[in-house]
Amino acid sequence: MHLALNTPDELIELYSTEFGASTGVDKTVIDTSEVVFYRTQLATIKTSLRHLAGDRLHDTQDAIYGCRKVDGEWVFVSHLSLEVTQAE
Repeated sequence: MHLALNTPDELIELYSTEFGASTGVDKTVIDTSEVVFYRTQLATIKTSLRHLAGDRLHDTQDAIYGCRKVDGEWVFVSHLSLEVTQAE
């Protein structure tokens, strides 16, 4: 799926259909995480993660998040992910 989202609400809606209660996903495990800072206001977080439905693997993903410091707080400004393993 290729989709550009414009608001946080759109991301919440997408996640609820992909990884919400209706899918059985009830746990996310981050296997690796790497943070890179670009000076003091920008950063990226690269992760490899698994979504689980009970003890069953739902999918694995590689994701990268863009982050920006706004008024002293870090906020996510972008999210790109690739599903590596699909649900069976």
